[in-house]
Amino acid sequence: MPELASAKVVAAFVAIHGEVNLAPAVQRLRERGVSIALPRVDLEEQAIVLHAHGPGDVLEESGFGVPEPSPDAPRVELASVDVVLVPGLAFDPNGFRIGYGKGYYDQLLPTLPNAFRLAVGYDFQLVVEVPSLPRRRAGASDRHGHANAARGVSSTTESEPRGGTTNRSFVELERSWPSARPFTASRSSSPTWSAASTSRSTFASRSILGDPRRMIARVLAYALQHEEGIDFGRGLSATDDPAVWVRDPAGDVRVWVEVGQPSPERLHRASKAAGRTVVYAYADPTPWLRELDKATVHRREALELWVLPPSLLDALEAALERHERWSLTVNEGALYLTRGEETFEGTLERLP
Repeated sequence: MPELASAKVVAAFVAIHGEVNLAPAVQRLRERGVSIALPRVDLEEQAIVLHAHGPGDVLEESGFGVPEPSPDAPRVELASVDVVLVPGLAFDPNGFRIGYGKGYYDQLLPTLPNAFRLAVGYDFQLVVEVPSLPRRRAGASDRHGHANAARGVSSTTESEPRGGTTNRSFVELERSWPSARPFTASRSSSPTWSAASTSRSTFASRSILGDPRRMIARVLAYALQHEEGIDFGRGLSATDDPAVWVRDPAGDVRVWVEVGQPSPERLHRASKAAGRTVVYAYADPTPWLRELDKATVHRREALELWVLPPSLLDALEAALERHERWSLTVNEGALYLTRGEETFEGTLERLP
């Protein structure tokens, strides 16, 4: 690529969450005499700051769990950057991307007047269209907004949600089975699900016992409701807990999330205990809805009832292996779940 071949200063990034490892490429650039800059999130400025990074320079773990240069490392003049390598979750041929949700690169890119923007990813991250609502490029007249799909790499700019409306979300989900018999409901072989948030600042891990379909539903519910204070319930050790809940710093339940078809009595108690009650069903809900309509349920009209797409659950259950790593993107009820090189799709159905 001629832009890289002629570059004197390249802004790279440190790979996390399975991103492309740039270390070999950075080493080759250094051997050619290219100066490397790495990003650091300045919490006071709420922006990315670029710092010079040389061989052997120590990186520090940020509050988001991301290796970053020291704040004392020399800052790089933004106008001096010739190429910026941009991480992302998904890219499309129109030059748009989905980032990790904070919009830091969306702020950074317009401040690099001379930089060729090169998003780095795997070929399966290149999609027909990034699933998001009204999008904008970082710099309308940017000459580098085109897509370069060669070898799974796309040159692109940031896509971000509009204020207040959840038009997409992304949560990485990882599961490891401690034993060779993953679906045996014994403590020694209980599956462990882990979820890292889009902000990279929250990490939750719980052992979840039960049948695989219910476990998949619980993890999807966690992803779909993801916000600060979210956690899994304690499962079989505390049957009164929900599948997932969101609590405030004082420990009060703000959102109660059930999966399956909880009884009217359980939903009655949940609706009294939390400000919001959400249910993700994963079987034919018709008989259950009739039962709910005949029963007395506190604030029945305020219940948020959804059906998870059966085809998505079937595909995931059939594909489960001992080690799993998922990426979930949500766009207006459409689910796009990436597992390795596969992408599974489905649509949430809202119930009355």
